[in-house]
Amino acid sequence: ERGEGAVCMTGRGEGSGRMGRGEYRGAAVNLAQTTMRAEIGKIPDGTYAFEDYFDPDDFADEYRIKMAITIDGGDMTVDFTGSDGPARGPLNINYPVTAGAIYIAMLALTSSEIPRNSGAYRPIRIIAPEGTLVNAQLPSPCVGGTTEGACRIINMVWCCLAPAIPERIIPSHADNNNNFNVSGVDPRSGTPYIWYQFPPSGWGARRNRDGLTACVSITGGDTSNMRSMIAERLRTRNPCARSDLHAATIWTARRGEASLQIGRASGRDRV
Repeated sequence: ERGEGAVCMTGRGEGSGRMGRGEYRGAAVNLAQTTMRAEIGKIPDGTYAFEDYFDPDDFADEYRIKMAITIDGGDMTVDFTGSDGPARGPLNINYPVTAGAIYIAMLALTSSEIPRNSGAYRPIRIIAPEGTLVNAQLPSPCVGGTTEGACRIINMVWCCLAPAIPERIIPSHADNNNNFNVSGVDPRSGTPYIWYQFPPSGWGARRNRDGLTACVSITGGDTSNMRSMIAERLRTRNPCARSDLHAATIWTARRGEASLQIGRASGRDRV
């Protein structure tokens, strides 16, 4: 809304009493591009590199992602040349997820006044060689690329730029979404059930304050950062959370961790 208001004020200041739909869209895109270039221009010119690894997927001991970010005035290039891939397991990341993760990382580091549209992404050039972990091609499996890969790429952008703008960087926002589900047949009713959960974790400390507690990764958004289901509801709706096991679900929220204890499920349950 603030971005839209800024566009309207810009148009009004230029003497444009009325703006058609096309003019409005064009102004919004131009504003986003101009503002993002100005924000990138605040970062010292240079090339900043970082590399990270995926945990093994039973087919390889590790998978490496290499990133080099070059800042040149208001332009930014993110280069993944030298990254491993493809993975045999479902760890590959398709290009839209890779690009989206970079945009999320930069929008988090820059002004909140930047309108969220294609103009904000135009100053950012991405080099992601086809067939690598960050630009998967058929038939490479990609499920984990969204929950694991996007989180890792966001952190890598921040790690690359930490030497240049240390005052704006946090150590980590939780490296993965770590979602799980428990499903089976409820012996009380004979009907199937499923319990899907995003266990939260802690975020790294900021420059002048503690990190966030009991949040999921920045890619989770409102879906993942919603409140966890209360223990009483779990016990009544899911047979795996049995009341005779005392507090079947116990959340312990601390700066840096959030633990979940689950009661023993029946033999027909699947985790």
